[in-house]
Amino acid sequence: MILELVSLVSISAIAIFLYLIVFKYKILAKFEVKEITFPPGQLIYTSYQGKYSQVGTKINSVVSDLNNFLKIKANRTKFSPIYFGICYDDPCRILDVNMSRAVVGIILFQNEKNQNFQTDEFIENFKEKTLLYKTKSFCGFTSLGAKFPLFNLLNIMSGIFRGYPAIKKHAKNLDILNKFQCSFEVYDYENKELTISFPYESQSDLLWLSDYPVPAYKDTQNSKTK
Repeated sequence: MILELVSLVSISAIAIFLYLIVFKYKILAKFEVKEITFPPGQLIYTSYQGKYSQVGTKINSVVSDLNNFLKIKANRTKFSPIYFGICYDDPCRILDVNMSRAVVGIILFQNEKNQNFQTDEFIENFKEKTLLYKTKSFCGFTSLGAKFPLFNLLNIMSGIFRGYPAIKKHAKNLDILNKFQCSFEVYDYENKELTISFPYESQSDLLWLSDYPVPAYKDTQNSKTK
């Protein structure tokens, strides 16, 4: 009787887990690789160097800095931040994965949602309080990528492990894989959407923001110059 009860509880737990994965959090949701256009905007960012598996820790520090800033800001404006990460190096191609470069931060798009938001004032106040961030304005640009549901860390892991190979495969089939020099991830928690994309090389110069030097590559003939 006890064994039957234990088995029933185990089956129920597995069923709940599968329900959460498949239905509630949409971990295995279908996605489409396609061209994605981003509107103009501004970045508030800080540089990172290290293993890409630890980038999440750096993003968490951005979230913490922003939350601390909003707590002390007078006349607080309702603000739903969108976070981003840009990765510049292929860890499979560089000699030391600890030298991988990235920048992370907050992205403020120029769109209807932010038309009444005092972007410049917010950026200056945030920089003044934190002192660790830089800013960059950018024009709209086009990339090749995919969108995924964003509820929690499982969604991020699923998006990364499913999205990157699919996007690279699609680009390789179109013979445009060499047109991408960095990846661009956007975390929009308000709309529960994760975007993973590769900006086209001709439009990606505006995203070269790392403060760290180019790492040594295994294949020196195909190494980067920036």
